[in-house]
Amino acid sequence: MNSLSARIQRRIERRERSLAEAKAKFEAGKTDIGSLLGHLGDLVEAYGEGQEIHWGHAGSIGHLRSLLIEATRFIAGFEEGVVEAALEDMRSEA
Repeated sequence: MNSLSARIQRRIERRERSLAEAKAKFEAGKTDIGSLLGHLGDLVEAYGEGQEIHWGHAGSIGHLRSLLIEATRFIAGFEEGVVEAALEDMRSEA
């Protein structure tokens, strides 16, 4: 194999390894997010149990809600207000 062909082949192999590493990192991240969301649901369910609920609790839940809305907007590509409007619709239908 001539020098140019060898270099091209090495580049192709590096790119393939890089893509495989990216896919593995992506899949691991998705698995971690699923685990974190499940655990977060358990934590939210238990949050405030056995306590007199006060504005500190409301503020903490509001902050967490804002972070989750931001994450939802980020991954879905929604414009500002879309997630909040959907949540409001869901509450009004309940």
